[in-house]
Amino acid sequence: MGGAATDDRGRTTVENLWALGEAASTGAHGANRLASNSLLEGLVFAARAADVLRDAPGAAGPRTEPAPPPAVSDMAALRALMARAAGVTRDRDGLAAAIAAVDAMGAGGPPANPHLAARLVLEGALLREESRGAHQRLDFPQTSPVARRTFLTYTDGALRTTAPPFGATPVKERKHEA
Repeated sequence: MGGAATDDRGRTTVENLWALGEAASTGAHGANRLASNSLLEGLVFAARAADVLRDAPGAAGPRTEPAPPPAVSDMAALRALMARAAGVTRDRDGLAAAIAAVDAMGAGGPPANPHLAARLVLEGALLREESRGAHQRLDFPQTSPVARRTFLTYTDGALRTTAPPFGATPVKERKHEA
């Protein structure tokens, strides 16, 4: 059902964020996301990530203080918003409103990890203009005949979305301000 895109060592485009197993989208098994595949993938990619971190301490990037976590009340509001707008059933208006709400919650500073994660989920859901698997778009109830992967990256404070070409399908790309 997705995951953070990584390189062959588990690094993502977010500084100092590594993803493995169920949290990663490595492409190692294509669209086959069986639990046993993710478990094996997690073991292999964890060993690779550990090698990088052990052999080149600076490879993980500079050690920085994490952003302070949002207040508990903000987290409760964020959870409620995500359950309401990005749950099993969703639509364009609800997703767009949720993006605006997440942006307002994180206004005034760099995005805290929960806000960035919520923004990525919402943007991905907004881009999927079909109903597929466990997620139903009320405004797009049909499943497209061809499944399509979409990649969201966060680099230098900007969110970028890319859908690679599939056959003759053109690349769909959007730049966002996070």
